[in-house]
Amino acid sequence: MSKQKGAPKTGGRKKGTPNKATRELRGLMCEFVEGHFDEVKEKMAELEPAQWLRAYTDFCKFVLPTLQSVQMEGAQKLTIEQQLEELSQS
Repeated sequence: MSKQKGAPKTGGRKKGTPNKATRELRGLMCEFVEGHFDEVKEKMAELEPAQWLRAYTDFCKFVLPTLQSVQMEGAQKLTIEQQLEELSQS
């Protein structure tokens, strides 16, 4: 018997609840990273500045949330110069 389209969800995990495998894998990865932190820090010191910056920004993706752009509907699209002009007049 198939569920009708648009029918409410029944059973299963609640929205936002991580599954058991995900929770266990994240725990293992956390232990691994913590166990090799000093080694990674030493290797980072050996990199060229451009490589170091690339690695650093890649690591940041795992710690900081990725921001998404926001679009405003109905807002005027002004250049930076126009915005500065408006601000200077107020």
